[in-house]
Amino acid sequence: MTKSARKLAPIALLLSAALLITACSGSNEENVLPDPKQAFCDKGKEYEALITSGKKVSVDEQLAIVREINANAPIDIAADTQVFLRALERVSNGDKSVVDDERIQEAIVNVNRRFAQGCGLFDRKSAI
Repeated sequence: MTKSARKLAPIALLLSAALLITACSGSNEENVLPDPKQAFCDKGKEYEALITSGKKVSVDEQLAIVREINANAPIDIAADTQVFLRALERVSNGDKSVVDDERIQEAIVNVNRRFAQGCGLFDRKSAI
């Protein structure tokens, strides 16, 4: 994994942690967004497992999954998944500027949020 890719993966991980806090804070609003395709959810889970595994992850491994996430993204998040995909492609080509790009970081947060909320990551089934 390149130095830039190693920097981008922890950013995605930190943003996932921020998303967890946001998602767990709750909301009284009804979900008005359509459910995402199962492939979007499956690939999102695969990506999360990959970047949180603690293993060395190549940009190519990340790209393969993010391409599928992008291809199956709900219309409301498609622009952000495209930004995320293009950022990883730029990293793959040696562009280190993406690591500090606030627009890219915001897109990753948006994709993570849509994944977590749309794919039932925080659904509570218990009475507790």
